[in-house]
Amino acid sequence: MFTLSFGEERGDFLSQVEDLLGQNLLPEALLLAQDQRRRNPLDVEAHVFVGDILIRMGEIDQARDILTQVDKIISEISFVYARMADIYRERDLKSDAALCQRKFLNLNPISQQAAEIAEKLSFLENQETDASRIDESGIENIPKPDFFTVTLAELYIKQGHLQMAQEVLGEIIKRQPGNINAAAKLDSVKVAMSKMGNLSGKQNGPDNLVKTLSDWLANIDRLSAHATGK
Repeated sequence: MFTLSFGEERGDFLSQVEDLLGQNLLPEALLLAQDQRRRNPLDVEAHVFVGDILIRMGEIDQARDILTQVDKIISEISFVYARMADIYRERDLKSDAALCQRKFLNLNPISQQAAEIAEKLSFLENQETDASRIDESGIENIPKPDFFTVTLAELYIKQGHLQMAQEVLGEIIKRQPGNINAAAKLDSVKVAMSKMGNLSGKQNGPDNLVKTLSDWLANIDRLSAHATGK
């Protein structure tokens, strides 16, 4: 039996759905896009077409659900990096393991496994730091202290999980009281959490909240730049 390759099948799908949209046959286009999305969950255009068509049909909440489902797909796929990191680590390929762990945490920073993987990455980075204290010229390098733990806090901040970021930064400061960067971020997190609490009961809370978080993130960048002398 003759079957289309994925490339040919996808090209046929794109042509058909665009033709249906051109005729404003939205229900038919939606069925086609949903079928393509179901058969090929990694087809980006299929997800986009489903979302676009739902918005055209006025189904805004359903369109938002598409993004939630995409988040789930990304979260599941990200575990490829976590498992490959373990494989690299078992074979003493530390740099490759660390790279996979960073990618996992960038894709899935709030998973239940994030803390465990953060600890593994921190351990690997500490090993790399110890190995690179002396460069080829024999001059001792100054390592970056607990780089990833601060990075994990920043990932939580970007996701809006301020309580989790506060806990991570607080732990850093317990172990490194002189960490100015972590202290500056922790102060900003506390201020932002306080303002969020104050805004929660106001009618225009969402708009003010967005502005507050934007100002807060800009403030963190300024404090970090000042602390590092940039």
